[in-house]
Amino acid sequence: DKSVYNFLLGKEYSTPGITTAKVDLTTAKVIAVSDNNIPILISNTFGKGKTFVLTTWDYPGKFNLQSFVNDIISSIAIKEQGEFSLTGTSKIAYGIFPDKGYDIAYLLNTSPNLQEFQVYTGDNHFPYEIEGEELSILYYINNVAFSANRDVYLSKLQHSKNEYRIKIDGIGNREIKVYTDRLGELPIVRLDKKMLSYQYDAVKKIVTIPVNLQGSHILYIGY
Repeated sequence: DKSVYNFLLGKEYSTPGITTAKVDLTTAKVIAVSDNNIPILISNTFGKGKTFVLTTWDYPGKFNLQSFVNDIISSIAIKEQGEFSLTGTSKIAYGIFPDKGYDIAYLLNTSPNLQEFQVYTGDNHFPYEIEGEELSILYYINNVAFSANRDVYLSKLQHSKNEYRIKIDGIGNREIKVYTDRLGELPIVRLDKKMLSYQYDAVKKIVTIPVNLQGSHILYIGY
């Protein structure tokens, strides 16, 4: 249905060992089926919009669902691309989703191999890499981008004249990366009230900040 997302209508996926629910179709449209012709993705009209339903409750990262989930993420990403671009690879599917005052980019490496490429966000550009068949998330505001380990959640990004403020949720020793060609070395990095050290790669324009997380924190980056 190209009016919503360009899912591959009627595509059949090999899904051995996948548990699916029994569905009775009335007005719903079958988008994709398993290799034994059981619907695994269906859609229907709901008010002025569309609903999409997965008929399996298996974990999306399960190996036998990999091809199917990659197609879904790629299709959504293509529909949601905004003023954001990549060079150096054709293997990255991505989508941009605006939040309150900042944007979030979801990037999926559709190749089994590591992909190294350039990311452009407004006036900023920087090198980036994603391991094979991995999903990565970039947050960006005011031409500065941030990323973290996959089990770390960034939210409520704010920018004032001299400072970036980011809410961070996570557990354990992790890394926050800052991508910018504007700031140079950052003079102040603080997690809550604690001053932090960091590494700055002037060639790649990447600041790497080691953090020890114990739940929710506020990261301050001043310049």
